[in-house]
Amino acid sequence: MNDTANDALLANSPPATGHGPRRWRPLSNQTCRGFKATVVMLSLAPLFVAQTGEPPAAGATPVAAGQQALAGIHYQALVGAEAVSVTAPQFADELAMFLPRPPLAAWSTAAVTSDSGCLELGSLSDPGPGFVLVQEARAVGHDGGVLGPGQSCSARVRAVFSDEERSWEAVVAVHVHRPAAVPFPADDLTTQLTVSRIEAARADPMAPAQRVLLVEVALTNNGTQDLELVGIADPAGFAAATGVVYRLPPGVYIGTVRELLALDGATTNVPIAAGESVRLGLLLDPEAGLALTSGTLTVQPAVIVRRGDDTFSLRLNRVSTTWGEELP
Repeated sequence: MNDTANDALLANSPPATGHGPRRWRPLSNQTCRGFKATVVMLSLAPLFVAQTGEPPAAGATPVAAGQQALAGIHYQALVGAEAVSVTAPQFADELAMFLPRPPLAAWSTAAVTSDSGCLELGSLSDPGPGFVLVQEARAVGHDGGVLGPGQSCSARVRAVFSDEERSWEAVVAVHVHRPAAVPFPADDLTTQLTVSRIEAARADPMAPAQRVLLVEVALTNNGTQDLELVGIADPAGFAAATGVVYRLPPGVYIGTVRELLALDGATTNVPIAAGESVRLGLLLDPEAGLALTSGTLTVQPAVIVRRGDDTFSLRLNRVSTTWGEELP
C-alpha cells in the first residue's frame, strides 16, 4: 500500500454532509509504531483517570441530555496466530483507541471503564485542544495471556468526563480478533486501499444526506501460483462491528450505499489467478448510526487466503477517521 498516495487522496476529499469535517488516516504498521511513541510523549501531560468507574462529581448534569448514540467503533485484527509469542504480549497487540473529546471547557476527572475483562485499559492521553483523546488498551485471551489463535474480544468502553458542574459520556464499541491462520509469507500478494465517503441510504429522499466509510481493497496476485480469497477473517465479528463486505466490479466507481446494495458478486472462495486482481468494498456504519456531533471510527481487518493446501491470513493497513476533532 502506498500511504503517501492515499494521504494525498484523502486530503482532497470533500467534507461529509451532516457529520462535519472528517479526517481519514490510513496507518501502516510502521506508522502505528511512530504514533505509539507520540502517545507516550503526550502522556507527560497526564489526565486523572479513574479506571474503576468512579461516579461523576455530586450534582453533575449531562451536557447533552439524551445523547446516547454510540460515539465510536474500533475494529482491529491482530497479527496471525504463529507470529506472536504465547508467553508475552507483542507490541502489535497493544491498541491505541480514539475517544471523542468532551465538550467541556475543562474537566477534572475522566472515568474510563471496559465492560469486559478481555479488554485491559491502559493510560488515557490528551494531545491538546482540537484533537481526540487516545486510550491505550490490550486484548487478553481466555487464560489471561495474549489473545489466542481464532479468539476474539468484544467490549464497550465507557468514558465519563466531569467538571464541578457537569458530566458528559461517550461509548465506543471495540472488537479485536486474532486470525487462526499464520500471516501470508510472501510478497507476491499485494494490497491497495482506497478510502472514500459515500452517501448512506435514505428512507426520506428529502432528508440531508449522511456520509459513511467505504474502504476499497484491491488484492493482486503477483506470483506464479493461483490463490483463493477464502473471505474476510472473523466475519461474525466484522458484522457485529457494523461491517459489510461487498465484491466490487473492476473499474466501477461506487458513490452510494444504494449502489453497493445492487451488487451480487461473491465475497468468499474467490479465485485469484496469477496476474489477476480482486476488489472488495468494506462498508462501516452503513446506516450512519454513530453520533453526529463528534465521533471516531477505526478499522483494520484481515482476509484469509489459500495457496494450494495452505491457508494464511493477511492483515490490512489500519484506517482511522474522526469528526468533530482532529486525529493526533
